[in-house]
Amino acid sequence: MLNFSEAYILHVNDRIHLNESDAVQLTNVLNGITGEEIFLEFFDGLKAVAMIHGLRLDIKGEVQYDFLFIQEGEVYHYEIKNYQGQLEECNGLVKNQNGYTYKNIFQQFDRANVLLEQILNEYRVESYIVFINPSCSIKTERRDVLEYQDLKQRVEFHQAKKSTSHDFELAKLLKSHHLHRSKYERILYYDFDQLLPGVKCPECMRFFEDCYGGRDYVKCSYCHHKMRKQALIFETIKQVELLKNDYYTALEISKWSGISKRTVHKVLNHYCDSFGSNRATRYVLRDEFRPKIFNTIK
Repeated sequence: MLNFSEAYILHVNDRIHLNESDAVQLTNVLNGITGEEIFLEFFDGLKAVAMIHGLRLDIKGEVQYDFLFIQEGEVYHYEIKNYQGQLEECNGLVKNQNGYTYKNIFQQFDRANVLLEQILNEYRVESYIVFINPSCSIKTERRDVLEYQDLKQRVEFHQAKKSTSHDFELAKLLKSHHLHRSKYERILYYDFDQLLPGVKCPECMRFFEDCYGGRDYVKCSYCHHKMRKQALIFETIKQVELLKNDYYTALEISKWSGISKRTVHKVLNHYCDSFGSNRATRYVLRDEFRPKIFNTIK
């Protein structure tokens, strides 16, 4: 689950030249997404399991959990790291073959594990840090470290267990405490008027510029994700609100979606509150329709 700054950097990418800091953040976000997708592919066939992906809690400060599996009164925590090459861990520090040191990996992991044990004192907690990239191996004495080739065994382990009704209740409770926005997030907003317009496919994050389809829908020419035109307009509204962080007009939504203002107006009136009149009318998503990671513009 992406936080606000991660969503922003993914959507602003390819619309404007990113500064050095944002370019580094983009690389980290993409690596993280790829690593979590690899992990999910392993567990794709797991049925009826209480699983949480991307949980952020406030426990004596913010702490994030990539994956939690809750089964038979036990919680299994997996932290995903998508690094490459040969690594070596010594006294909590991780170095690659070029001598670069990854700081605080195990310190953060150990802290997350301890805090999870404290709030779930009736559950046994088992935590693992997973170096997910097939090209990565790590030399370490720690027993809570997994590599790519170890995951098949973990899948078999979880397939042999079940999630009880109490396990699902705990998962629901934890999700209810998820922090949608981090107080440590810092966003550098690029000038909206300088951004390349257009809506990105929500599945592959490529522009819908080469979309095709019938009268009532569009289809991404890259991943073939299909959307009704009303859904495409709604997706455009969300992306514009994320990137602009301000009110917007029907003309802007029409320009970004490539759909007539007349059709756009119908969708805006359904999902948004409006301010002003005629050409000066501006819009913002109603609270019940806006993603929880968004800023409050009103």
